[in-house]
Amino acid sequence: MKLRLLFLFAALPVLAGVANVHRVPANCGSTRTALGPYGIERWLDGKKWDVIHFNFGLHDLSYLFADDSDKDAAGNYATPHNGGRPNISPDRYAENLRTIIARLQQTGAKLIFATTTPVPEGDAGKYVRGSEAPYNDAARAVMLAEGVVVNDLWAVALPRLAELQIPRNVHFHARGSAELARQVAAAIRAALGTR
Repeated sequence: MKLRLLFLFAALPVLAGVANVHRVPANCGSTRTALGPYGIERWLDGKKWDVIHFNFGLHDLSYLFADDSDKDAAGNYATPHNGGRPNISPDRYAENLRTIIARLQQTGAKLIFATTTPVPEGDAGKYVRGSEAPYNDAARAVMLAEGVVVNDLWAVALPRLAELQIPRNVHFHARGSAELARQVAAAIRAALGTR
């Protein structure tokens, strides 16, 4: 029997034949986006889900200007040095995660949270090197309190960033994405084995 999986970030072809994998049809954005009109209710779509593997963090920690834009009129990214501020503070992020988890738990699905992968020094100033640490710490504490399994993609990627991640970029090249996909698939297979 194929189970229905909902991904709130990346789809996984490595689970072909194991599960019907669904991905939200656009970038999920921050926890604020998830809790807004575009968010969770639309993504869940009133369907039955067996496993939901999710992550929020990168868009929460990215820097924005007071008007919520990531660039000014001259095309400069928001940074800590030009009036930018994190989109969502780590404390607010933790609150938002609790609200998201409460809704996801109502589905009866097994929940797996993926930590945010390392943020390098980058060309887009809206991401600050190492800024994922307080968000991951907050997320781990929330997941522990809520009994949600953590898939630590941060720990998988960190020792191999030079090999897996696009230089000076928060994204991963094909080999890096494939490695993270294997880690995600392993976490999902473990969750499916417990059903």
